[in-house]
Amino acid sequence: MAPVDPARQIFHVDCLAACGALVRVLGPFSLLAIEPLAVRSERVSGRLSIHIETEGLEESQVQHLHRRLGAMPTVKGVSIGWRS
Repeated sequence: MAPVDPARQIFHVDCLAACGALVRVLGPFSLLAIEPLAVRSERVSGRLSIHIETEGLEESQVQHLHRRLGAMPTVKGVSIGWRS
């Protein structure tokens, strides 16, 4: 399957600010041997907002990550954006 176009994907994950939440959110990327280009997190009102930027993923990988992240108990929402 061809990579998603444009080349960069941005995952926005909204989760509870539980101990270890950031590491757990990064776990599925590690399992697929995906090294993010950038990771940014910010704690706001008991929530953790995490932005993870990747590049060159196939559509199937993007959808797999979306499902895995969304299934985590501490995750309250996942959205995906793209940019060139």
